[in-house]
Amino acid sequence: MIPDNNWYGHRRILAEYCGLRGGDRPAFAGIMHGWQLALMPGQGNRRLTVAPHLVWNRRHLQQAREAGVENVHAVGGPFTYLCALLDSRISGPPAGGTGTLVFPFHGSPLKRVFQDREGLIRGVEEREEAPFTVSIFSSDLDRPDVVRPFQEAGWRVVSFGRRDDPAFLFRLYAEILTHRTVLADRVGSGIWYGAYLGRSVRVGGPRPGQQGSAWVGLDESAVLRERDLYPELHCDGLSGKQAREIAAEELGADCMLPASELESLLGWRSTWRRGAAQLVATAMELKFGRAYRAGTDERPGPWRLRKEIAPPNETSRG
Repeated sequence: MIPDNNWYGHRRILAEYCGLRGGDRPAFAGIMHGWQLALMPGQGNRRLTVAPHLVWNRRHLQQAREAGVENVHAVGGPFTYLCALLDSRISGPPAGGTGTLVFPFHGSPLKRVFQDREGLIRGVEEREEAPFTVSIFSSDLDRPDVVRPFQEAGWRVVSFGRRDDPAFLFRLYAEILTHRTVLADRVGSGIWYGAYLGRSVRVGGPRPGQQGSAWVGLDESAVLRERDLYPELHCDGLSGKQAREIAAEELGADCMLPASELESLLGWRSTWRRGAAQLVATAMELKFGRAYRAGTDERPGPWRLRKEIAPPNETSRG
């Protein structure tokens, strides 16, 4: 219904979990699209408060309530539902895997990440097991300064599709299972997905920065909070039962709902809510455009100020 509701295949996963056929459909709810340490200012503040705002874990729920967000529910991250679907089909995630999968902090069309990529490569190769694979976000694939350092180092480069690709998380799930270790230069969804699937995980390498119309530099306080909350993750890393337990908490596995309750909360059991969701989705697409939903553009229609359109300098620090 809102622009990010269909990112990373979340609605498709939830629909499959609910046993619904016919593919993706608008949901009469706002679905949190990625892991965050804290809810962003204004997140969940919306005019249509009759539509539920769905967050992943109990910390997010408490933060939303303290911020005065109405009609908010913790339901678990869509990845936990994907695992429930796929793990049941393969009798649990297989052990093993080889090498290291790296998730650099990614950018977007108007938010360019500045990284010491050569430093990241050196640090990973000194400490982690080969072979090495790097996940490059779709909006960074056409940037030679992002991709070339990894190619020249002989790393395998993968991408899981645009953010509106309904198979995005299915591909990510399969890729994680082929690796023993998952690493990132900032705490993010990929780290918790890896830990939830039983992989060793670690945060390391040169700290990334971000610059663009929305962010300038890096939120230093967020980095410090992440280090305070997960010190082991930033040192030798986490593995085994400990990693999976922390990931389960961050992904809200204990907040997962039965299929019937989830289907009702998403508005898929109500004729008027299904119709309202479709109307709002159409209006949002007219306002923001399909490219915004797809992640190929962050200029949502004529409402965006022109001064925000120009991207920053493309020159990399890496």
